[in-house]
Amino acid sequence: MPIKKAEDRVVVIDEYRELANRFVLVTIKLDDFAAIATSQGYVVAEAALAMFNDNIYSSITGTKSIIRVDISTIVLALICNEIDSREVIEGRIKKAILNASDKSQGVRLAFAVYPDDGDTSEKLLHRMKVTMPASWELNNNKIMSNGVNFNDEIKNGNILTYLQGVYSKEKDLQGVELLSRWKKDDVGVIPPSEFIEAILSQNATSSFISLLLNNAVDVFKELKARLKKEVFVAINLNPSTLMNGEVVKLFTEFASAYDVSFIEIELVETDDFDRLVGFHTIVQNLSTLGYKIAIDDFGSRYAWINSIVDSVDTLKLDRSLTQRISKGENNKKAALVVKSVVNMANELKLKVIAEGVEDSRDFDAMVDFGVTGLQGFFFGAPMSLNGFVDNYLFQKENQALLDEMLIASLPSFATKRH
Repeated sequence: MPIKKAEDRVVVIDEYRELANRFVLVTIKLDDFAAIATSQGYVVAEAALAMFNDNIYSSITGTKSIIRVDISTIVLALICNEIDSREVIEGRIKKAILNASDKSQGVRLAFAVYPDDGDTSEKLLHRMKVTMPASWELNNNKIMSNGVNFNDEIKNGNILTYLQGVYSKEKDLQGVELLSRWKKDDVGVIPPSEFIEAILSQNATSSFISLLLNNAVDVFKELKARLKKEVFVAINLNPSTLMNGEVVKLFTEFASAYDVSFIEIELVETDDFDRLVGFHTIVQNLSTLGYKIAIDDFGSRYAWINSIVDSVDTLKLDRSLTQRISKGENNKKAALVVKSVVNMANELKLKVIAEGVEDSRDFDAMVDFGVTGLQGFFFGAPMSLNGFVDNYLFQKENQALLDEMLIASLPSFATKRH
């Protein structure tokens, strides 16, 4: 089920303003999507979401549209009776959604009624945003990491490692990126945007880097044993982290104990590398030790590749470029940027990995540009090691059937309207 652009919600709202004097918008958040993807694989999670979507569609009568707006969220637009109260409208929809969902699934709802809650798309979307339960904006809650000792969290096994694959145009696994998650009992699994800064600001950076490196070795060995493949394992680093002498020492000692040629250090493009005194030498030394070096989110900010070009092995295109090209947003300019990057990379003998590959349009577009690797939800969500292996083996064994199912289902994933 493809994810629509933010602008598509506005288009739907404007269409319904033309169609009816009164309608309701409902944001429906399936909280268990990530848990299903982690435990059972992305294919199963996508099937569950598609079934949930179809059940809602068949359970609610009337003129309606359903679009998917992010990985686990759909928005329903429904024309409603002009004389019905808000309580009647919400009660009817809640009952239908309850009947459509597995009772064990966590589902959250937010409503906006036109014109009661606003006569513009901006007002209606704002209404849904502010009325969704607080955990809807988990990524904006900066309080949860206060007072937490992350050395203890690391020691107690509460910093989890998820994997997301990097694939060739033939959909063969080339490598994996390790993505950290924080398991917090009273909240659930929390993305890195909520805790990485806290780790770096505490005296926990060395413990965290040590965890990443040891996890990289464990993942490499496990994938080699279970998939019979040797693939690279990437870890993300903010460049300024490498200015910490203890961190550099960790990398150096680790390289003396292990063959680290399979480890790729992704330097997130959030710093102007030239302003980090001695940074170029550190990166060159890491490359000499055997680590592969990648520039992550390339094209999003500084792109100071000229300063460390001799040490770089991989460029990872920022997901915004992928999305702009395949979704038609200023795609000519984005296409020129990608074409130039790929040509430059070929001349420099660098790999180019496209991030943000979320559907077949993204995949086809980036393959046409000649990128050497692809990464994104098209292949699978970040998941545990066991979930990743099971999902990979399932897809390899059933790829032809999955491709047939995808082609057959494409028309039904379009915006539905009756």
